[in-house]
Amino acid sequence: MEWHAQQLVLPRVNDWHFAGENDVTLSTDQDIVAFNQYVFGESTKSQIAFLRSLTLCRRPSEGPIPPYIGQLLIALFDGLVLNGHLRSLTIKHAEILLSSVPRLPLTIAQLTTLDTLNVNPCGTRCLELLRQLRSPLAHATINIARDFVKADDGLPFEDLHDVLLASRASLQRLELGTWNIFWEPHICFPNVTSLTLRWVLDAQTLDYVRAFPRLQVLRTHHCDVSWVADEHERRVMNQAAQSVSLFTLWTTLVRFRGSPSTLFHLAIPVHIPFVSLDDDEDYSCTTWMLKAALCDARPLFLELRLTGGTWLISPALQQVFAEPALDALQSLTLSVWADSNEEGLYLETALDTIINDLIPCLPSLVSFDLNISGNWSFASAGSAPVQMTGTLGSVGVFLDCGELTGIPRSELGNPYSPAYTSGADDDDISGEDEECEQVPDAFMQVSGGSDETDSSEDVGGDED
Repeated sequence: MEWHAQQLVLPRVNDWHFAGENDVTLSTDQDIVAFNQYVFGESTKSQIAFLRSLTLCRRPSEGPIPPYIGQLLIALFDGLVLNGHLRSLTIKHAEILLSSVPRLPLTIAQLTTLDTLNVNPCGTRCLELLRQLRSPLAHATINIARDFVKADDGLPFEDLHDVLLASRASLQRLELGTWNIFWEPHICFPNVTSLTLRWVLDAQTLDYVRAFPRLQVLRTHHCDVSWVADEHERRVMNQAAQSVSLFTLWTTLVRFRGSPSTLFHLAIPVHIPFVSLDDDEDYSCTTWMLKAALCDARPLFLELRLTGGTWLISPALQQVFAEPALDALQSLTLSVWADSNEEGLYLETALDTIINDLIPCLPSLVSFDLNISGNWSFASAGSAPVQMTGTLGSVGVFLDCGELTGIPRSELGNPYSPAYTSGADDDDISGEDEECEQVPDAFMQVSGGSDETDSSEDVGGDED
């Protein structure tokens, strides 16, 4: 091992000095060798007690893991088990790493101080770690490797049903990728308030209600069931299962983020105050599906992102928002991506349709933002300036297009002084980043939100 270390270009020892909450990332063999020399050195070995966050991201391009690197990793985690206080562990290329060092999964599993674990992608060795893990996690991110999923019947149940059981009482936030629910019916995680699903294509709502009875935030990414089944059929199945269930439905749910068709097929029959829908990943959404999903949720605050400038002049949106179930909607952010191939669309006509036809359908609306982005060339219809009327307390119109023509902004007669900008940043028009979302305190007081709410992250947002 000493010979190998002498052949490597090592970081300076003082590069590894850390304390408190500092994060250490080990991405190469040189990093692993140098860090072990540091934490087990005579003058610095006490530093291992200060390590709080560790990321292992040794790239597959480094080649096969040499035996001495595996020994160093085992020694490092043995040291953390005995003298460390590691709180957060991220393992990238996890299955390759853990398969190359057979003793490593069980060594890591002996840690008792972790509250955050991120492993990606997972296979047999990762599941061994999750099954044996002694730490009571608060946050977990688990993405199953695609090639570990069987094409015919999904994941082998016997490999999954007993993972994360040590965290049943402590887990608060969970992200699952590629796989569907897998615990037996009697197992639940009563304190999970935030759940993110990625590439889960046929979710059965009742299974998640049972496993996470106090869920507050549900986020979905690329979970369009139409890839594997008929969304109308799955909606009917989810409705039927929930109608006869002995489990209490998700009365705690306050936020949903995902595609319209995902919310449609989940058929969650409860009021969801904050809803954010994006059809960018949705290949099967129809006006009827959007209407049905929103009527189920009856949101008070809605962010709706649609693709196609024709949405702005089509009666379809008016039909959606004319539903009595949406009469209580207080805030609407409508973001539309307009394609350059869409011809004959006029800025004045679009604004007139939205302001004078759509908004009057919403009697409780007090805040409205219209975000138009894309490579859309607005033609001028030569009509009179748009007059925005009503009792809205806040109106904003944001334009971000490759070419903008039409009526001058100075001619827009708007008593509410909307903010007109051209070339706005994408971040400005796409809504708040998930990490920044928060449920307003005033709402939590009205809705009876309890002190059990975890954090602003848990009540509203994630990496996308």
